[in-house]
Amino acid sequence: MQDLLVTGKLLKARGLRGEIGLEPYADNLDRYRQLRTCYLENIEGQVIRELEVIAVHVAAGKIYLRFAGIDSREAAAELSNHYLSVKRSEAQSLDKSHHYLADIVGCQVEDEEHGKLGQVTEFYTQTGQNLIKVSQAGQKDLLIPFVSAFILQVYRDQGLIKVSLPEGLYDLYRG
Repeated sequence: MQDLLVTGKLLKARGLRGEIGLEPYADNLDRYRQLRTCYLENIEGQVIRELEVIAVHVAAGKIYLRFAGIDSREAAAELSNHYLSVKRSEAQSLDKSHHYLADIVGCQVEDEEHGKLGQVTEFYTQTGQNLIKVSQAGQKDLLIPFVSAFILQVYRDQGLIKVSLPEGLYDLYRG
């Protein structure tokens, strides 16, 4: 596990005063109201800078943030497509039945019928249900709903997710 936990992806700038949208990687949006200090990361996971949150606006299932020193649309737009992280020690602790989506990226995925399926390379939260993208060299990617009906067990320490694919899903992508 890393010292930082990715909590969302910054989207488009909004308005003229530096507000920016966030794709949250948590199911409880109210947690974002407590953000004070966070870190801007690039796609490789390198910290670019520390950010101080000065305003959080939650509306219609979307989150909008303002940061100290980011006071124009243009400045906010430069943050787009970067990731927002917090210190893991400051993140809310979860019970064993809940997982930070950032912790499942990189996990190997095994199906009880089809065996090893590949590695989680992405997750999607802006759909009706969370989805994980599972990639394996030479194969089409699988999109698997990250719901208890199909996710049998997540072994965080082992980097392994055991699944039971819905009927027809494997054949749809790789059959």
